[in-house]
Amino acid sequence: MFLNHSVRVHLYYGDADCICNRFGDQTVSIVVNYTHKEDLAAAGCQQFVVSGTEYGEIRQFGDFSFLEIYEAGHATLLSIRNHLEMLRRVLL
Repeated sequence: MFLNHSVRVHLYYGDADCICNRFGDQTVSIVVNYTHKEDLAAAGCQQFVVSGTEYGEIRQFGDFSFLEIYEAGHATLLSIRNHLEMLRRVLL
């Protein structure tokens, strides 16, 4: 598995997505078998805030993160600022 070899994995979903089930995918992100599985589950969700505005919730530990974006559908379109913050978290 990628996560056990220091490869960053970031899953993101819109809470209004009718195609990809964010609840199922979030559950998979918590139960997937990798080294820090328990740490990710214990991390809990935190607000995903950009420039003082809350855009969603993120669960993150080490190289693995799951982001739920509020009021976003399957073709999650965010402002450039939100995309850059999401990428910054994944890459740095």
